[in-house]
Amino acid sequence: MRGSLKLGKIAGIGIYVHISFFLIFIWILYLVQGESDYWSQLVFYIVCYILLFTCVLLHELGHALTAQRYGIQTRRITLLPIGGVAQLEGIPEKPGQELVIAIAGPLVNVAIVILLLPIFLLTGTYSDITDNTASLSFGQNLLATVLFANGILVIFNLIPAFPMDGGRILRALLAKRLDYTKATLIAARTGQVIAVLFILSGVSNWLGLTHWQLGFTLPFIGIFVLIGAQAEYRMVQATHPHSGLFVKDVMQQYFYSVSPKETLKEAVRKISETDRNDIVVTENGKPVGILLRHKLLQYLATNGPDMPVEDAMNANTPTIGPSQPVEHALNIMDNSRLNTLPVVQNSQCVGIITFENIQLTLFHRYNTNIA
Repeated sequence: MRGSLKLGKIAGIGIYVHISFFLIFIWILYLVQGESDYWSQLVFYIVCYILLFTCVLLHELGHALTAQRYGIQTRRITLLPIGGVAQLEGIPEKPGQELVIAIAGPLVNVAIVILLLPIFLLTGTYSDITDNTASLSFGQNLLATVLFANGILVIFNLIPAFPMDGGRILRALLAKRLDYTKATLIAARTGQVIAVLFILSGVSNWLGLTHWQLGFTLPFIGIFVLIGAQAEYRMVQATHPHSGLFVKDVMQQYFYSVSPKETLKEAVRKISETDRNDIVVTENGKPVGILLRHKLLQYLATNGPDMPVEDAMNANTPTIGPSQPVEHALNIMDNSRLNTLPVVQNSQCVGIITFENIQLTLFHRYNTNIA
């Protein structure tokens, strides 16, 4: 993130503060102007914000250190005027992992509340707050503010909107049943609806129609959420280009096949009529193997054109169903070192899927998204 100053490292993670963070101190000067106890108020606000952003830093470290458990490193943590950002080097492979990483941050704030609450009660701070005639000491005021702020951080971060933790929790829960890109889209759209409500509430507050205590900040938060939600969806589209694609969307329904009893001569004739390198071997509509082009040429040279296909084919070839995701097909191709897979439904070969088909589909999909 440009315009950031490095503060140091914690657990090997760079801690940065964005230059816009220092706008907070200008806002503090604005808040305390004209106060009779100017210097005590100034010190209180400065100490208060240092403690609050220490809590924010601990929150982000909760995400980062939990991500490390799953082998995901964190590039840096950057503190901003509206919170912090932990920049992970990757996306968790499983929805359950993302769920644990996302909820780790708010749980840190819950732990801080649990730690401070007994002190809050035992020192009589709660009694003094409820007693209108009592005045709070510097320490009591600070304790109450930090305790209240951590409670707000928990609630705020659990709002189901990117880039807050609640948006990631929602996506992780949806991704247990849906495709990752679709889950991201639903979570992003949910966040954008909430962002619009934030903006409208803030504008209403500015116009004097409502009187939210922090209403003046809501439009800025709403804009932040709008941008963050769209950025998250675009990032997932870029890193998961085949997400949302299924074999039935990519497969060829019209294809040439040969039977095991046919000769290599017949296989050559059929393979020359197509631009495919490999040809499916079927028996009564059921795939029994793949005849690879390089093996066909090899056996033609050594055994002649009358050799049966069954002696030259790759038997026990893996197959895939039409409703399977393309990502699964790519994994099978990678593990079996094949570029072509028979697509099987009810034990019958209903098509083929090739690596070239997938590449072409992704190319068209990318160009469509750009347009």
